[in-house]
Amino acid sequence: MEAIKCPNCGSEKVQELSEEKYMCIACDNVFLVHNLSKEFRQTDEHLSEVHSDIKKSIDEIKQGVSDQAHTFENAFNLISLQDYEKAEAIFKNLRVEESIDYRSWWGSFLICTRNLSTNDFGIISSEKCVNYISVMRNCKNYPDDIEEKLENYLTEVVNCYKSRKEVELHNLTSKAEKSDSIVKIQNEKVDDDKKVVLDMENQVKEKDLICSKFNASATRVATVVGILIEICVVALCFWKLFYCWIGASLIVLNAPVTDTDSFGAGFLAFIGLPVKGIISIVITGVLVIVAFKAVQLVLWVCDFVYDTKIGLSDLSTKLDDCKKELDKSNASLIREKKSYEDTVYYRNKVVTEIKFLERIDIKDMRTFRL
Repeated sequence: MEAIKCPNCGSEKVQELSEEKYMCIACDNVFLVHNLSKEFRQTDEHLSEVHSDIKKSIDEIKQGVSDQAHTFENAFNLISLQDYEKAEAIFKNLRVEESIDYRSWWGSFLICTRNLSTNDFGIISSEKCVNYISVMRNCKNYPDDIEEKLENYLTEVVNCYKSRKEVELHNLTSKAEKSDSIVKIQNEKVDDDKKVVLDMENQVKEKDLICSKFNASATRVATVVGILIEICVVALCFWKLFYCWIGASLIVLNAPVTDTDSFGAGFLAFIGLPVKGIISIVITGVLVIVAFKAVQLVLWVCDFVYDTKIGLSDLSTKLDDCKKELDKSNASLIREKKSYEDTVYYRNKVVTEIKFLERIDIKDMRTFRL
């Protein structure tokens, strides 16, 4: 133990007044001095207690770390066994209790991607996975080997998805070109059908006009023929009556009659013409022939009108068939145009997705979201 010195003059000549109180003989200064041995003893006891508490805390921490490590190990084993439902239940609690540990988020990401076995870009670009990776990368204990593994996996998924989209773009482009050519062909067919329908309509109009004219002509011919027949009938009746009445009258007047049995011979004899009975037959035959020709003309006109109407009916049927064919062509054209428009729409959509994939930065998960 060091000698007690007076704090005022530094003299070691001091007198102990009590356990901690001393007086300097040289300058009569009274001062206090702590009992160092006692203080050291109390300090040792305090340090022993502190060490005991620290050891206890360390043991508790070690026990907690051991339990935590066991929980993580168990959860990752479940992922290896593809028991994702039970693993998700554990990691759901770990994301709350151990949110600063990268393993909580890495395990959750492994569950979403089925232990990095899925190539579905829609999964890794989902809001949930993007959030898991973003939080995990901000954890202090996030190791480089996990980052390298994650980058390789993301690169593979993005490239695979991009390749599928490029194939899809090629197919859609081919389909659009084919659909475009079909639309052009269908347009030409529709134009041709329209021309055919227009020609048919013109023919129908012409036939209908001819039929109308012949109907009017037939009506006029029938009227004329009727009049001619009436004239012939009246002429025959008049001739008979004239012969009977005039001929009989001439006989009464003792007129010379060449042949009283001939038709109208009395009248001809009265005017002094020597006529045989053959003339009456000729006249009658002429009248009958005129009447027959008139009837034949009417029948010919009626037959022509009938044939014209039949032709018009057939033409109208063909026109209806052409119109139906035109309707089918129009419907087919509309379908092909719709198919072409849809194909172009999806092709443009795929082009946009490919451009989006080209802008993705593996290290920045924000670029995974549109």
